[in-house]
This record gives sequence, C-alpha cells and structure tokens, in this order.
Amino acid sequence: MGQIGSFAGVFFETSSNKILTPYGMERSEDARWEEHAVLGHKPIDEFIGPNLGTFKMNIQLLNRFGVEPKAEMDKWLDMVRRGVVGTLIIGGVFGVDKWRLVSCNQIWSHVDRTGKIIAGEIQLEFKEYTEGVW
Repeated sequence: MGQIGSFAGVFFETSSNKILTPYGMERSEDARWEEHAVLGHKPIDEFIGPNLGTFKMNIQLLNRFGVEPKAEMDKWLDMVRRGVVGTLIIGGVFGVDKWRLVSCNQIWSHVDRTGKIIAGEIQLEFKEYTEGVW
C-alpha cells in the first residue's frame, strides 16, 4: 500500500484494493498590511504579519477503485460540520501549524438506476489553525 498522507484519521492511499488520492492541490499564503492615513501625504504602509494559509485539493471517488463515494462524502461533510482540526500530512507534515477543514463540495458524477452514487468527487478546503501566540 502506498500511503500519500492523511488528515484526522483519513488516509490518502493507493493500493491494489483502494485508490483514494488527492489531486489539483493548491496552496495560498498572503500577508496582512495596515494602511495609515497621513494628512496631506500618501498613506504609510505597515506590515502586520502573515495571514493564515489556505490549502485546497480534490479527491476523485470511484466505486470501482474500492471507495464508497457517498460514505466518503458523508465522512468529510461530517468533519466540516464538527469543526475538525488536525495535522495535514501530504508526503510529510504539511505547513507550520495544524489545519481546519472549512469546506467540502460534493460532485455526484454518476448515479446508478437505484440512486446510488458510483462516481463522484469532493473538493476540500483547509485553513491554517493557530491556538494562540502567547
């Protein structure tokens, strides 16, 4: 089994029985700045510090690759609703801090004649989580 990473007890893996791997990963970081007004002059910029980073990824869910799409979708949706925070691992610990799962978009690509999802996708968005600076 090839284990690519994990989050909150869910393992991203590739094996002969199951394929559950992320793709289309995107990471974004930005800074916080304050612009101070100065009478009769241009404003003065002040660097405040880094903002919390974001990370997005997609996971294709295919019944034929050992994944139950609806169960997997429900698992991630439940984590969003419960406000799950954890260490994100993609080939090793990812980022400086822990991450919180902020959204889970579901795409139901193929449904069989009984209404069972046989192929789908989830789009996950994480945001860095800090417990405090002191």
